[in-house]
Amino acid sequence: MIALGIIYLGLGLGQGLIRNALWQFYQTSSVHSLIKNLIFFVFIFSFAMLRLWVTLLVLTWGLKQSYVRGD
Repeated sequence: MIALGIIYLGLGLGQGLIRNALWQFYQTSSVHSLIKNLIFFVFIFSFAMLRLWVTLLVLTWGLKQSYVRGD
């Protein structure tokens, strides 16, 4: 659980940095709004999917370790 918390903190920091960069792009770019919205949509769902898979990976690893140790 501690590993998952540390990973989430790292993902949160990375997501914040990318979100700020996207916000600057969104405010200053002359790209069509449909493209801007598509980029934002992909950003939101890619981080959601990444968090889901990381959670499953860490929990599966923990479950495997508990069986290996016999806990």
